[in-house]
Amino acid sequence: MPTDFVFWNEVIIPLAVLAAMVTLGFPVVRGVVRYFERKSGAAGEGDLAALRASVEELRSRLDRAEDQSARLAEFEERLDFAERLLTQQRERAVLKPGAAGEP
Repeated sequence: MPTDFVFWNEVIIPLAVLAAMVTLGFPVVRGVVRYFERKSGAAGEGDLAALRASVEELRSRLDRAEDQSARLAEFEERLDFAERLLTQQRERAVLKPGAAGEP
């Protein structure tokens, strides 16, 4: 009989206490965590939806800015080309009156 008593005292009762603590402890811990989240102002579902919408709007703005940047680069290239053409025309106009063989 003493071995049965030791088995109950050293194995079964500690396992039962552990199971009860785990079963009752998780909801208590979850409640405490939720309390502190609410108290600290953590983001709720509504806040997350607003943040997601804001991120999506910022992404669309970034896409538009990248498009405008590409267009600006193209306009700069065209302006450089036009400036080169004007410079060439001015150089030709300056060279024509004083041709190389004429005094």
